[in-house]
Amino acid sequence: MRLKFTIAICALLVLGLAVSQADAQGYRISARTLDVVDGGNNQELGGVRLTYIQQGSPHVPANNTIEVTFGGLTITNPTAITFTVDPANANITAAVGKLDPDDDKTKNQKITITVPSDQTLSTGQTLTVSGVRADVSGLENGASIRASVSSSGTSGEYAEETTGGDNGGSIKVSTVKDGLSVTAVTQISQLTCDRTQTQGRMPSLKIEEGFNDAWETNAGDGLTPVDATVNDDTHIRVVVANVPEGVTFRWPGQGNEGPDGTAGTTDDLTSTDQNTDDHTYFANPAPDMHDRDADADTDDTVIASLLYSSHGSQVGDDKTKRYAIYRFAGESDGTGTLVDHDAVKNIFTISPMVMVDTKKADKGGLADVSAQLYPMPKTGDDDDRDTKLSYTHALETKDKGYFVTITDCVTYLLFPFLTCGAQADWTTGIAVANTTADDEAFPVNEGAAAQGGSVMIYAYPKSTADEKMAMGNMSSPEELSDPITATISGNLSAGDTVAVTCNMDPMLAGFEGYAIVRAGFRAAHGMAFVLGNFQDGAAIDVAHGYIALVIPDPEYSGGRAVGAGENLGH
Repeated sequence: MRLKFTIAICALLVLGLAVSQADAQGYRISARTLDVVDGGNNQELGGVRLTYIQQGSPHVPANNTIEVTFGGLTITNPTAITFTVDPANANITAAVGKLDPDDDKTKNQKITITVPSDQTLSTGQTLTVSGVRADVSGLENGASIRASVSSSGTSGEYAEETTGGDNGGSIKVSTVKDGLSVTAVTQISQLTCDRTQTQGRMPSLKIEEGFNDAWETNAGDGLTPVDATVNDDTHIRVVVANVPEGVTFRWPGQGNEGPDGTAGTTDDLTSTDQNTDDHTYFANPAPDMHDRDADADTDDTVIASLLYSSHGSQVGDDKTKRYAIYRFAGESDGTGTLVDHDAVKNIFTISPMVMVDTKKADKGGLADVSAQLYPMPKTGDDDDRDTKLSYTHALETKDKGYFVTITDCVTYLLFPFLTCGAQADWTTGIAVANTTADDEAFPVNEGAAAQGGSVMIYAYPKSTADEKMAMGNMSSPEELSDPITATISGNLSAGDTVAVTCNMDPMLAGFEGYAIVRAGFRAAHGMAFVLGNFQDGAAIDVAHGYIALVIPDPEYSGGRAVGAGENLGH
């Protein structure tokens, strides 16, 4: 096992003998900063190095006891903190204490460093405390974590060697950053009436490490393993929400679990830090899912992997959510040592196979996908946030995160002009046919899938400019009335036709303008027949019919404003 981060949190030294201010003996403080994950419950903080100096203005005066605290945070691994003196000095000790020893949840924990009075440090000798972990889940993204150092309760003068000075009375050791980002989401779309595309289609989710070193492998450091077989590794949970009925997923690596239900050791997904993906899916065995070193030899050395861990059909009580969990694992160089993957942002693409039972998915729906760092901490009586590597990490996605779209089979029909009693003796007849009962006219299985659905009309009244101008009202010459929505048929069956005279519909009476009809099935067609009395006192003397235009479904044509113009079509 190796520590993912090598960090120094250096404490203060003090000579045992009284030292006059004239001698100016003390310790220069420096820090190595380390980013920590937003929402992390056991994150390794950056460190402070204390170097003994004999002359010049000390940053912290020499004394027998020095205390280091970290931004008011709770230290979660006190028994695993490593304390060293360079050159070695076994008589100098370090311990972690609390301000309130009776409350193990008290914050402002401190590392106490004791320098025996009979010990003398040489110029340049350093004290280092390594591997301090703390709960940073209460801090906001972008927050700075600062270490405070005091000598027997007296704060000293602080400076950051890397910046040339810090007058804030403390030294920055860490910055809170987002540990995961979703950089791309691709979706698949399925029609409820489509009987040919139901198996093996693959949307994708591309995730990227938020910053170098954000994801940990075998964190250890005195923390309890997440489960009996895996040490503290960062896990990633993919959550698909609002999954329509009849939609199921097969996740890369699914089926490679061990006999006890734990994650398999087969590499499950393929990924790269080169901003290109070489992911290929195989049902059995699972595909590789690696991160590869862009600077390696031509064999493209694998530096890290995601291993399938588990999946589920709901999240908590929410039966519309599905999830899959992957474990971030380091790769061995062949000698038992992990290949260094800390210098890059690891990138992985996860592409499940999606199966759609169109009979069960007839209601349609839109599923969206997100990802988060995992596991989540247990709370309440079984609270484990102080003992395990865990994350209170929000779900993240790209844009709207559309993953699987099950779309109703619809037809949009444009009627350019309807008049429904706006003028005396004028009206329009409207007819809509459901032509999905056409198997007899076409070869076997070449006709439309028989469908039924509602027929709705959305009527858009023409401008009232002429009428207002005639009445001398010029204030709003282009004022339009609100659109009108009406139901022509609640459920028009395959092979059936509905016809209405629009002035007889109470919602449309008095309307004049254009309308769009939405039929809840494919292969709808329509026509209109305009009737009117053009000459006063005469019988109906004007009759004109036209075929409604079929507007391509914006869901599949890139939007009405993007593709070709309206056209006739079956």
